[in-house]
Amino acid sequence: MSRHIPMAAKDGKLISWFQQTNLLHPHVATACNNFIKWNFEVVAHGKDFVDLEMEHLIYLLNADDLVVTDECTLFL
Repeated sequence: MSRHIPMAAKDGKLISWFQQTNLLHPHVATACNNFIKWNFEVVAHGKDFVDLEMEHLIYLLNADDLVVTDECTLFL
């Protein structure tokens, strides 16, 4: 499943994968979390981004390793 994370992001399923695997499969959840942080702009334009839980969004916005072009990108 971890190997298919980029495809899940492309298909708009990454957020649901992350939230469904969070407790049962921490390895997959960590891989999803890292992919979201390191590809935030791509993931934010995905159709399932609106399903991201507020708690996780706040965590991402506070993460030191969140990758965005610039901070203004977060407001768009």
